[in-house]
Amino acid sequence: MSADPIGGTPGRRAGRRAGRPGRRLLAAVCALGLLAAACGDDDDGESRGTTTTGGQTATSGSGTSAPADEGCTPDREGGEVTMSAFLLTRSMDPVVSFGTASTGAIELAAMYDTLMRWNAEEARFEPRLAESLEPNADFTEWTLTLRPDVTFGNGDPFTTAAVKASIERHIDPANQSTSRVDASAIEQMELIDDRHMVFHLREPWGTFPFLLSDNTGLITNPDVVEAMGKEAFGLSPVGAGAGPYELVRFSPTEEILFEARDDYWGGLVCIKRLRFIDIPLEDSTYDALKLGEIDIMWSQDPVTVAKAKDEGFGVFEELSHTGGFIMINNGIRNTTPDTRDVRVRQAIAHAIDAEEINRRLYDGKGLPSTSIIHESSPFWPGVEGPRFDPDEARRLVAEAKAAGWDGTLSLVCSNTNPDIPVTIEGMLEAVGMDVDLQLVPTNEMVQRVNVEGSYEANCSGGATFDASPVVGLNRWYGPQNFFTGFNDPEFNQGLTQLRQAASVEDSREALGVLQEVWNEKVPSVIYSAVPWTRIWNPRVKGLTFNALGGMYFSDAYVED
Repeated sequence: MSADPIGGTPGRRAGRRAGRPGRRLLAAVCALGLLAAACGDDDDGESRGTTTTGGQTATSGSGTSAPADEGCTPDREGGEVTMSAFLLTRSMDPVVSFGTASTGAIELAAMYDTLMRWNAEEARFEPRLAESLEPNADFTEWTLTLRPDVTFGNGDPFTTAAVKASIERHIDPANQSTSRVDASAIEQMELIDDRHMVFHLREPWGTFPFLLSDNTGLITNPDVVEAMGKEAFGLSPVGAGAGPYELVRFSPTEEILFEARDDYWGGLVCIKRLRFIDIPLEDSTYDALKLGEIDIMWSQDPVTVAKAKDEGFGVFEELSHTGGFIMINNGIRNTTPDTRDVRVRQAIAHAIDAEEINRRLYDGKGLPSTSIIHESSPFWPGVEGPRFDPDEARRLVAEAKAAGWDGTLSLVCSNTNPDIPVTIEGMLEAVGMDVDLQLVPTNEMVQRVNVEGSYEANCSGGATFDASPVVGLNRWYGPQNFFTGFNDPEFNQGLTQLRQAASVEDSREALGVLQEVWNEKVPSVIYSAVPWTRIWNPRVKGLTFNALGGMYFSDAYVED
């Protein structure tokens, strides 16, 4: 047995509740149906996702895209599928990719698979490469058991040593993984044998399986990583994944192409070639879907989704509570933007009319919201977000100008959908700001905002889901985040309280605290909750879905 410590800083202890939640947390999480492996096969979990196939909406427990018997079988073998991604990943290395389905998670899961999966329809976590993941009584330790006889693409065995090495790469600050903040909650990884290991956490975390269903759960073969080196590995990591597909061509400006493995642990893979491309404009992408030029698309546009439902396409939606927001630089990477002044951030919040954005841009079909959790969620804390108040915005602008601000705000946004930034620009200028709107290609925007931190405000979207709300909030606004630079002691304490929450009620209480701090400090400005939506031609059957907009093709097939 080995017990090797890994990096990270100790988490803060919650202020409102002393001690650890103990068995009460296990009972509460089991009642929610969140832990299939730990709590048994309980199908009574509340639905967090919606599936529509051929215009019909499925409810909790009814499957993902087709009845359970419509999986991959030998008589369904063959065919190709092309998907238009929101933005193709620039690397096949999980520590480099941003890890959400809008930027890489679907492509990477095809090659690596994941240890766990979030079943949004049944509101629970389920094993994939894992055989089970079981907590101790207070959720500070989680025992992982791997499936037997799983191999990487090059034939190497899939072991706990590989899991440990892969996760350590996310924790290493040199890699700047988007999962580093979350993975640093692990204090120690104890290897028992090749199939069993224990994660020792710094504090209780009832939805820890989320981490292993996310980017951190994409396990890489450490021998291939070491042999190739980080840069080359990101471009051609052949043999490094345990997923159903092997990489054939990686050209992120053109396509990412995979071919099915014949030795996948899950058995036969029906769809033989899987191709990802990037069609920049939403309307062009939907037209390509209707013409049969692509089979699947990704969308966050309520108008497109409504049309897809009406026209009989398959649709799966999962609500991102912070899906539409203005991301604000609070001082990331030693930058000194004017938006460090809380009065500027508050003025932006009071200037934005979420209802008007919904009417103007989404024909009233969207979900306008200024809160970190949408009111439709069981985790809604009952605390409203910042209100639209242009008079207050003007007062704050004048006050900030009197303190030395020149009134100029740089707004960096993608040029693929200019309606959103132009609308935001107009609202901000109406309260006295001079907006320097910069419409740039999406890749340039991602580089400037997520990599360099060279921005003041950005038209963006966050990933905050019911599966584990603390992950999205911590990733963008926690003490170690590298997206916004926001770091507030009260907010950090609320995040700790949310991570340790022992029930839905406790989660709501913690989220209420976080919303109150948010309203005062305004780390970003939310204007809409957005369903992360996959739309597909009904000829594609058997798709399976994951958190953060993820998707699996391992049991899918095409029916011509």
